[in-house]
Amino acid sequence: MLRIVVKRFIIYGGIFSAINFSAWSAEYTPSWSQRQQQSAACFMTGDETCMTFIDDAVRLASRQYGKRSIQLVRSLLLQSDIYQWLGKPELTPQMLLRARAIMKTFPAGTYPGDRADMFEHLATFYVYSDDRHIEYSSTEQWRYEIKVDYRQRIAWQEQALTWRLKDKKASTEALVYTLNRMRDAYSDALEERDVECDSARKAYYLAKIDATERQWLNVILRDKTWDNRERVASFLQQKADIAYNAGHISEAINALSQALKIEQTLYGAEFGEMTVDSNNL
Repeated sequence: MLRIVVKRFIIYGGIFSAINFSAWSAEYTPSWSQRQQQSAACFMTGDETCMTFIDDAVRLASRQYGKRSIQLVRSLLLQSDIYQWLGKPELTPQMLLRARAIMKTFPAGTYPGDRADMFEHLATFYVYSDDRHIEYSSTEQWRYEIKVDYRQRIAWQEQALTWRLKDKKASTEALVYTLNRMRDAYSDALEERDVECDSARKAYYLAKIDATERQWLNVILRDKTWDNRERVASFLQQKADIAYNAGHISEAINALSQALKIEQTLYGAEFGEMTVDSNNL
């Protein structure tokens, strides 16, 4: 009788222990959002724990939300950032291409912010994959898995900008970042040989740069926060310097005059340095 009681105790005790352990595991297993947040928090720290976190986030996104989910796309984009930053960029092309393939399955017009992020990642990866200072070798074939020229980079960045502008939840910071990347793409095109030798194409990209700068200023001026007004003034000062060095005096004076007006609203009469610059012009 005692043996039967002991046997039952062992059996049922084991069952209850297993149930309790399962409950404990379920309670303490991190969710996708927790892993995603942990990955983002340790990003740029150089800590390889980030790779463990983001790999787990990718698995959890696939398991919890499905292999065609926006959560998985977000994890893949962050995963590509982390791997590239921590010195394993050879794996990033497959992450970006997988994210793009998933995004193509979503209904048209959905997730504008995420679509902007995806195209921005593709355009940005071009800069890394086609670095002129890196000599090609067979061991670096990964650099050419997303092999595009400057026109493709511009096309992707233009799509990123289109989607960012459609995103009603986009912050000023996000819009400014995307517009800066757009301006960079147009500016880099001016250094391409086939553009340098073609005055019409050069004029086209210069006009695009000018239009992007105006758009940038409009976005910033809509946001009346102190930081953004300072940013506009700083930008206009830089533009004035560039124009002056290029011999475009009237353009330099115009840009500096706009900067002065903004500085007056920020600091009142305390803009002596800029006034001196204006007098020098």
